[in-house]
Amino acid sequence: MKTKIIIAAIIAAIALMIVLIPSDPCTCSQCTCEQPCKCDGNCGNGNCCTPSCGVDSTKMPLNLTVFVDLSDRMTKDSNGTTQLEKDMAIVNQLADFVSKKSFSGNITTAKDCFRVKFYPAPTDATINNLAENLDVDLSQFSRNEMEKKMSTAHDLAKTVSDNMKVIYDNSMRQANYIGCDIWGFFNTKAKPYCVKDGYRNVLVVLTDGYIYHINNLIKEENVATYITPQTLLAKTPLKPCNQDLSDLEVLFLEVNAEPQTDFVKIQETIGEWLKGMKVKKFDIVETDLPTNTKTIIDSFLK
Repeated sequence: MKTKIIIAAIIAAIALMIVLIPSDPCTCSQCTCEQPCKCDGNCGNGNCCTPSCGVDSTKMPLNLTVFVDLSDRMTKDSNGTTQLEKDMAIVNQLADFVSKKSFSGNITTAKDCFRVKFYPAPTDATINNLAENLDVDLSQFSRNEMEKKMSTAHDLAKTVSDNMKVIYDNSMRQANYIGCDIWGFFNTKAKPYCVKDGYRNVLVVLTDGYIYHINNLIKEENVATYITPQTLLAKTPLKPCNQDLSDLEVLFLEVNAEPQTDFVKIQETIGEWLKGMKVKKFDIVETDLPTNTKTIIDSFLK
């Protein structure tokens, strides 16, 4: 009889402990991601799931796009370094990052992508032909093309460097600066060009920060499709783009404000615009020496 009483008391105590112990250590709201995910015990992000629903984005195949502004910004010098040198150093670093990532795991199964985009498309046939060499998708190689795949990944930085140098030299020599329509690109091209399912999607934009293209100068009420010193002074927001870019990370580099006090205004204007498109992660960075910019790129990508 005493034994039964003791057993009953133990069972009751265990039951009480189960009631008192919370079933889930997370006290934040549940994950709203579409994919199933589990609480990692770290609720700092406001829900019970890890970034990307428990998937480490740095281990996903990388889809990296570089969008280059071929405007007269290339004629400018700052910090004792030409814009051409700065851009080339950035593009080379990005290509090298993709190359090294593809070899960090099993190169035979690597699916990383790298491309350079110009928008609108250059009318110069030479530039268009060279641009084709700047679009690399390692997932397109078959099992019988492993040697070609390895050489393509290994030589990516050199291939990009050689072709970009010719593109820049041609643009500088002809002084026919096509510029770039950044607003138009984000409005219609960013998603189809820069976002792939199952990838970590990163877009790096090289521009001076003054979003402006002669064929896309729209001003409606208190919004515009461009940024000029005048729109910054009037605190005119960029016209919203009806795009969901929640699967895209965006890094604006080489913003070169004149006067320099415009930089914070440019940062705020572009930042609010990107937030409106639900961009997953972004940064807008001022022009600097290549060594300093390299640190920023490494931090953003890693």
